[in-house]
Amino acid sequence: MNARDLVALALALIAPLLVGLLTKSSTPSGLKAALLAGLSVAVGVGNGFVNTAPGQVWEWRAAVVTAVVAWVVAVATHFGLYKPAGVTARLQAVGPADPTG
Repeated sequence: MNARDLVALALALIAPLLVGLLTKSSTPSGLKAALLAGLSVAVGVGNGFVNTAPGQVWEWRAAVVTAVVAWVVAVATHFGLYKPAGVTARLQAVGPADPTG
């Protein structure tokens, strides 16, 4: 595991926090899950591009594996740490204004 992979892991750990800041408690959970999956894909693809040396072919399989691992880490972190500790609720309280009231 190189430093770039550790950065991808760190991004996966903070992805649920970003989702919490970007959404409200009234946001449908499916939309939150899709946003988290999108962030995980971005982490995987970005890590794949950063880890590809000049002149090499981009390894899409590694990007897919990284995206899946990032998603699993993000979901596990959310349900195992952030949600039970109340971090998710606090982040959603300081996020954007809730148009539904």
